[in-house]
Amino acid sequence: MHKDESNDRLSDRELLHGFTEGDRDVVEDLMNKCLAVAAAVVGKASPRPQEWEDTVRDIATGIMESLENFELRCSLNTWIWQVGLRKYADWVRQEVRSPMLVPLSEHSDEEQPTVDETVAEAQRRELLARSLLQMPEPYRMVLSLYHLQDYSHREIAQFLDQPEGTIKWRVSRGRELLRKMLHEDWNWE
Repeated sequence: MHKDESNDRLSDRELLHGFTEGDRDVVEDLMNKCLAVAAAVVGKASPRPQEWEDTVRDIATGIMESLENFELRCSLNTWIWQVGLRKYADWVRQEVRSPMLVPLSEHSDEEQPTVDETVAEAQRRELLARSLLQMPEPYRMVLSLYHLQDYSHREIAQFLDQPEGTIKWRVSRGRELLRKMLHEDWNWE
């Protein structure tokens, strides 16, 4: 590949070939894409903002490592998002098992959550993350970004290059499916 040729114009097959051949430009572009996806997945809802960068880097590295298993059964973009969401779900599960407490100085007395509230929220997020992994792909990704990462319909539409109406429909339909899976009236707010 020539330096002046844009990697955006390469097909998924060509990108994968460049990656396996160690093409420095392709590897760098893919790593930047993985970092962008990881940052979007970790998003605004990062429970430990002081470690946000490390978490994003770990997830991006996990995505890059998974590329050797990519078999062109879906688009490379979809694969990167799916792996990123799985890596983030794994990270959330680990955090629930061994949470690091946020220093008290980061919250005013009025904002300080109780231990019960903190545990209940962690359990709720874990149940939601586990349930989302069982969802069909079109719903899994948008619900993860919407409910776990607190992104808007518009932001998700931009990330996934989809119409905003499609994203709204998938969130609505995905919620219906989740309600059936969870057998309860879930508080979505």
